[in-house]
Amino acid sequence: MFSFLLSLLPLIPDLVGMADDKLGKVAERFVPAVQALTGQSEPDGIAAALKADPALLLQVQKLATNAMLAVERDEVERLRIVNATMQNEANSKDPFVRRMRPAFGYLIALVILLQTLIIAYVAVMHPSELAASITAMSQMSSILLPALAVLGVYVYRRSDEKGVVPGPFDALAGALGKRKPGAK
Repeated sequence: MFSFLLSLLPLIPDLVGMADDKLGKVAERFVPAVQALTGQSEPDGIAAALKADPALLLQVQKLATNAMLAVERDEVERLRIVNATMQNEANSKDPFVRRMRPAFGYLIALVILLQTLIIAYVAVMHPSELAASITAMSQMSSILLPALAVLGVYVYRRSDEKGVVPGPFDALAGALGKRKPGAK
């Protein structure tokens, strides 16, 4: 459906510049409606029908707008639910629920520190076993990578929520006319 929608972009400019993930969601709603409206199932047939009938093109553009609005409404609802969940966690009387995200970050940091110390210990005390130890640790990365991805998203989003902390190069960036995103 995605490639189908791309073939119609010249006729429906509102779709240009849309993120791929949203464009795919719009396509799921939009393409079947356009096929039903035009009576065509192939992009070339739809494009020919739209070029021949300006009123039909206007209807299809309205369908595109409605599909885009529906996708945006879904995204707003998703963000509302995420926000409500985070507010409930922050306001929870249960200390584990309230501190779960920071605790997760500290535990991941502790695991990485322990792995580093183990590799250092093996390198100093048992150098002949270093290759096997590094191989074993690298195999554990498949367990740590999803956790690090979650932690990275959490830290990035929390940084956005709190605002950017001024750093030592902010004065230089200001002098050059360039500011960090979110800097005040």
